[in-house]
Amino acid sequence: MFITAHAKEETSNHYYGGCVGLAVADKSSGPYTILPPAARPLVTGTTESPFYEMERPQVIYQNGRYHLFFSAFVKALNPKWLDQVGSQGINDLTVYWFVSDSITGPYEPISSKPILEGRAQIGLYGTNSFSHPDQSDVYFAYG
Repeated sequence: MFITAHAKEETSNHYYGGCVGLAVADKSSGPYTILPPAARPLVTGTTESPFYEMERPQVIYQNGRYHLFFSAFVKALNPKWLDQVGSQGINDLTVYWFVSDSITGPYEPISSKPILEGRAQIGLYGTNSFSHPDQSDVYFAYG
């Protein structure tokens, strides 16, 4: 289970500790074991996350890698990160994209500015995706 979480480790700014937590169990009713965060990005040169929270995490396996998608409101973004990557193309409807070779992570940004371009036109916050039943490379978004 991927969980919107806050890093337990000390950060220089307690507000920006957003990460994606991970809990595993043999059955959905538990008991669960908490694993290290699947994604805990840091702003270059700091111990702070770019995010206050990394909401609505979803993982999709495609082309031999695991792809983590999540949302975050602009007001919950670390200004230090925005200064580094720029705010163009980022808004409340942005979906962020990280990848890993393992389902448990660690997940790393797909690029220095890991956003799905053109995502804002969909107009849905916290979108999830599911694959087309007949075409595994085609996805539908809902939110």
